[in-house]
Amino acid sequence: MLFALTFSILGCKNVDPAPENLDALAHYYWDHFDDADDDAVAGGVQNLHAAIQGSTREDVSDGSISNLTVDQLALIGMESEDPSDAYGVYIANLIEGCSLEEIEYLTYASNQDELHPGTYVTYDREYGEDIDAYLAREEDVLTWVTTYEVSGFASDYTAQLDGWLRYVPALDSETSPYGPMLLSRGVLKDPAYFSGSDERALFQDYQLEVFYERAPGEILHFYVIWRDMVPLANQDFSSGSTQRLVLDGLAEWDADSEAYCAGEM
Repeated sequence: MLFALTFSILGCKNVDPAPENLDALAHYYWDHFDDADDDAVAGGVQNLHAAIQGSTREDVSDGSISNLTVDQLALIGMESEDPSDAYGVYIANLIEGCSLEEIEYLTYASNQDELHPGTYVTYDREYGEDIDAYLAREEDVLTWVTTYEVSGFASDYTAQLDGWLRYVPALDSETSPYGPMLLSRGVLKDPAYFSGSDERALFQDYQLEVFYERAPGEILHFYVIWRDMVPLANQDFSSGSTQRLVLDGLAEWDADSEAYCAGEM
């Protein structure tokens, strides 16, 4: 009886309810990314589904997200940075023709330069854990370090990012009505200066993605980027035109995913 009572007490852990508006949900998933239990992460999906109009979504929408806080940067060991300089944007999109397994592969794959042609000059990804253990579901989180070089808007730069991919299994039908889900996070390790400049750079970059399947072959994708970037001497990431370039690029990546799932690459 004592064992049964103890077990029931331990099993009744309260989970803070997920918020309902999209801005707060972006912060909620950032805050709970590393939770030991899956309850909080899985429990937010119904509110996220409502906030992005997941039942009827057919195309991409985008907008702004409020800044991270110093405490939120402390969660990833970046508390010395100034979060007020990193402006947040998001897209909410439907990816058609892909399974969650295919999206998972497209997220962790080491050949991102081939999956997204024309994006990178060079690309390298090194996994931090045994990827076989992750794929066997012996581990729920896969980490990596990515080093890449790009050439394009404003100038060239080389960046290094820490990456995480978390698989969240389906819990009960009420908590996980859409089955398993994926969370991905990326963090720029150090400023990536544009060639020929010590003032223009990608100074901070924090990325968060949520994927889940509303129906077979229909993936809903919520992607948030908080970025501190100065591409031009008189322009930073608060610029609407700079944000538009990034948001359109995120939508193009989803189009690349659809092309891959359709066997077109």
